Amino acid sequence: MLIAFPPCTHLANSGARWFAQKRKDGRQQQGIDFFMLFTKSPVSRVCIENPRGIISRIYRKPDQVIQPYHFGHEVQKSTCLWLKGLSPLRATKIVDRGMIYVDPRGHKHGGEFTNRAKNEYSPLMLLPANRERWKIRSRTFPGIAKAMAEQWGRILLCLLMVLLLVSAPGESAEKPRLWLTTGYCPGACCCGPNADGITASGAPAVGRLAASPRWMKLGTVIEVPGYGRAKVLDRYSRRLSDRFDLLFPTHAEAKAWGARRVKVKINR
Repeated sequence: MLIAFPPCTHLANSGARWFAQKRKDGRQQQGIDFFMLFTKSPVSRVCIENPRGIISRIYRKPDQVIQPYHFGHEVQKSTCLWLKGLSPLRATKIVDRGMIYVDPRGHKHGGEFTNRAKNEYSPLMLLPANRERWKIRSRTFPGIAKAMAEQWGRILLCLLMVLLLVSAPGESAEKPRLWLTTGYCPGACCCGPNADGITASGAPAVGRLAASPRWMKLGTVIEVPGYGRAKVLDRYSRRLSDRFDLLFPTHAEAKAWGARRVKVKINR
């Protein structure tokens, strides 16, 4: 998952009066190129955040426009989200929109900054653009960040649980433990008078294969010391306890194996 917050300094409508100069010296194009890098990401789940600006015209309209007051902050600040593989954010705490205050220099202030701007002519909000003001104005509101983490984070948590439950082919899903193993052959002496040389899976009873308890999935691969790798393709009688029956081509070989307790590694 990729959640990107590319700089909006040269892209946001709030700086439109400087667009001509920024287009001329190339700064705006640099901002556009950097934003577009995220749209080409191979990641399957992507969110790109930016305020209202020229991206909606150059790239496409955002999938969602959110406000801080949707997430517990009494502030008006339109925030655009371009989404891929992610559902729109759900509002978590809708509060009052807050006021928009325009100070004597023509700068707008809302919500948390309103009283300070009105009463103190806020020095923090009116810092020169090349100092700390851009950091204050570009901070992500905690309520929005929390919503992203909780709502989209659940997707990653579910994927992680699936990966833990279903291991990749060839990887051991269980630690080796002692199992009782016995030998059998495909003949009537081991499989009864109706033996036809066909396993419970429908495959012929040849090669390295095993019969397992009914709760184990057919096709499971096991590794048995002294026998090798075998695929579970057969079943044995319900009355037997948990064990593996290992197929041998002849009754003599099956009898020679006998009954052994060995550490069997089960691969899912």
